[in-house]
Amino acid sequence: MAEQTWTPMDGDAFLTQDGFVFYTFGYDHPADRVFAFLKYIPSKEQKLFKIDWLPTRWKLGSLELVRPKSLYSPGNFHKYSEVFR
Repeated sequence: MAEQTWTPMDGDAFLTQDGFVFYTFGYDHPADRVFAFLKYIPSKEQKLFKIDWLPTRWKLGSLELVRPKSLYSPGNFHKYSEVFR
């Protein structure tokens, strides 16, 4: 099978195997990484993150997603990092 390549561009969205949606930022990324921020979280994982949520829920196929009220706050970033570790 041929290897797929992706050149990340600012604003590209990608879905992880676990159902998290990230948006890339910037155009210059290391060869083995992408700079991105977390935008949507599977609703079934919501309880892991002790943050405030928007009341709206989104659907991506059968996946239900929620979105933090504040995407960029230092406090939320710290909490995201704790959960992903």
